[in-house]
Amino acid sequence: MSNLKNAVSRKYVLFYLGWTVVFTIIPITVARPEKLTLVLIFVAFIISAILSVPATYYFFKELNRRTAKNNNVHFDLLPEEKLILRTNANLKINMVLLGGVLFLTDKHILFIGTDFFYRNKKLLSLSLDEVAEHDNINDKRLIIKENSGKKNTLILDGVSGFLSELSNILK
Repeated sequence: MSNLKNAVSRKYVLFYLGWTVVFTIIPITVARPEKLTLVLIFVAFIISAILSVPATYYFFKELNRRTAKNNNVHFDLLPEEKLILRTNANLKINMVLLGGVLFLTDKHILFIGTDFFYRNKKLLSLSLDEVAEHDNINDKRLIIKENSGKKNTLILDGVSGFLSELSNILK
């Protein structure tokens, strides 16, 4: 999962730098060539770096929100598999929270990403046979421990409803 975290961070940084360059080029192209100095270019770069933070943040949050609202999240169920519950959630990987949709079926727990770079990708596919234990922390955080010892942290509204359905299936 460390590679996933690095890839996410790298893509966010590249997107941010792209916006910074765009916000730097715009004032430079509008300014008259005889008034253009290195100080003006540096000031434009600093201002664009500051403006790129909310632009990047808003872009990704709005994109994730629209993807989660639409029902265009795709995943493949086995022919005999039945969907029990669908809810919006975040998967915590180290310090990164990835937005997505959490599915509970009668055979799997699936987390499908809705973030820009991980849209419609299975970030977590856990067979119910692999679930060693599960815990609810602060009524928003769900920790699922696998038989291998790996812990998956999910943040979602309605953890108690998800856990009650999960407990019913695991019985």
